[in-house]
Amino acid sequence: MALISWNVRGLGQKDTIRSLKVMNANFNPCIIFLSETKQKKPFLERIRKRLKFDSSFYIDPLGISGGLALWWKSDSNISILSSDKNCIHTSISCAGEPPWLCSFIYGPPKREEKQEFWYHLASLRSYSSCKWCIIGDSNIVASQDEKLGGLPYDLAQANWFLNFLDECQLMELPIKGGSFSWSNKQCEENNILEKLDRIMFSSEWSDYFPRATGIFEVAIGSDHSPLILLTCGFRKKWKKDFKFESRWLIEDECKDNVHSAWSDSTREPNQSPLVGKLNKTKARVLESPIEVWHYAEEAFCEFSNSILRPEISPTPRVIQTKSWSPPPPGVVKVNCDASFDASSGVAAAAAIIRDCSGCIVRGATKSFTASSASVAESLAARLGLSIAIDASFSNVFMETDNADLASRLNAKSFSSWETASIDRDIVNLASSFSSCQFSFVRRECNCAADWIAKAVRLERCPQDWISVIPEGLRPLL
Repeated sequence: MALISWNVRGLGQKDTIRSLKVMNANFNPCIIFLSETKQKKPFLERIRKRLKFDSSFYIDPLGISGGLALWWKSDSNISILSSDKNCIHTSISCAGEPPWLCSFIYGPPKREEKQEFWYHLASLRSYSSCKWCIIGDSNIVASQDEKLGGLPYDLAQANWFLNFLDECQLMELPIKGGSFSWSNKQCEENNILEKLDRIMFSSEWSDYFPRATGIFEVAIGSDHSPLILLTCGFRKKWKKDFKFESRWLIEDECKDNVHSAWSDSTREPNQSPLVGKLNKTKARVLESPIEVWHYAEEAFCEFSNSILRPEISPTPRVIQTKSWSPPPPGVVKVNCDASFDASSGVAAAAAIIRDCSGCIVRGATKSFTASSASVAESLAARLGLSIAIDASFSNVFMETDNADLASRLNAKSFSSWETASIDRDIVNLASSFSSCQFSFVRRECNCAADWIAKAVRLERCPQDWISVIPEGLRPLL
């Protein structure tokens, strides 16, 4: 499912309408939410019908400011739960699937109204204890990193927003396509950039849409960038550019391959002789074993770096063994880890539970998107304790190779807003056991969970890995 949220700053301009048509064609959204339409229902209905949306809901502007529009197609069943000038709170279901909550927001621009807005939005949490997503223009800068130029960000306003996230136990979805979503359109030193448009969600919603992705599109016709939410993720295959590696020259067959290709006079119709020779040279080189050698060397270097990289300085609770050690009788050990790709936000978590004899008694994996490695590591720890509770274990040792995570959980510190709600969930889950201890261990003591997490992220881990141990995992157990 694709959703578009956009503060259009008035929908009367031709550029704005044209941009909306292009996004509608490119993403085929099921839902479009527009804020600051500055237009009445009859005008908006004409555009909706042109874009072939089946249903609509509107909040008329007050004078020449404000105004909200929500359009959706027939394959999305939307119920309006509440609405006002700043928020349309809905329940969404598609194709008979369980419903989830979505609040489409336009944060008030006036400072004196902002705190009350976040109080009101927090009250909507009582509608459900489940899947909740919030998307739209928050009109809040949460940190100085989210602002470039102009006066420093307003700390009080940021705290209102961060307190809201903490109270409702919500997280922010990382957005691709840029760090800022609003510009004052001024030049040079007068230019101000801010991140105002956001997607926030509960952990239950993230579990339901683990590959959800946010994208900022180019702002045309408005000072805000359109915000796209793809609940099933977005994968674009990029063609790898060909580059001749100088180290290929040390291979004896390289010269023969180049000479053979350059001597071949055949070419495609309407293709110049030079282009034909270059294409054949590229094809011959890539078909050669030297290319295989090149990739093998890269893989070996990556492996060596992962083994030889400096270790994290141990915390007071570090376990000094050089390999995994079994727990005492009556206790199970949960090893958890996450693999995170910073360029795409794709992540995977793995948890393995073993008893005092070293046998795997439970295990779980999960793929999702995350804003940082810290969030991914916290989600992995929560996954481990969740399956331990499902298995009705009483005494648990949890091990992670993330020193910061182990320190936060032992201190019950929720100072990081990015991971606070997840860490709080972990501590609450830990209270369900008769005993539960968190420890930091070195990577070699956690290598099995590390291997599985990487394999899941790269989509190379079989689903039945617990019953049929993969060859690469066996030496690590």
